[in-house]
Amino acid sequence: MKAQVIVPLLGTLALVLTALPAAADCGHGHGKRMSFEDLDTDKSGTLTLDEFVAAAQARATDRFNRLDANKDGVVTQEELDAAKARWKTRHEGSEAQ
Repeated sequence: MKAQVIVPLLGTLALVLTALPAAADCGHGHGKRMSFEDLDTDKSGTLTLDEFVAAAQARATDRFNRLDANKDGVVTQEELDAAKARWKTRHEGSEAQ
């Protein structure tokens, strides 16, 4: 019984902890952070788990779609390697300036 409760709770906790940076950057491009007001979609003055997870889900979906170069619904190692190479090229150029 404990495992049936603890495992989903740990999974949810891991999602929330990893979602914080993703939610903060959701939908506004690289480096732009969402404000509390942006995350508070129902304008209640508080954030619910659903609002927080929705923002993280949107950001994760966007990232996945950018990695899936051929738009077949899966990301291969080759697509991931190509994305890493593009990122490295962009950032090496900006460090030289």
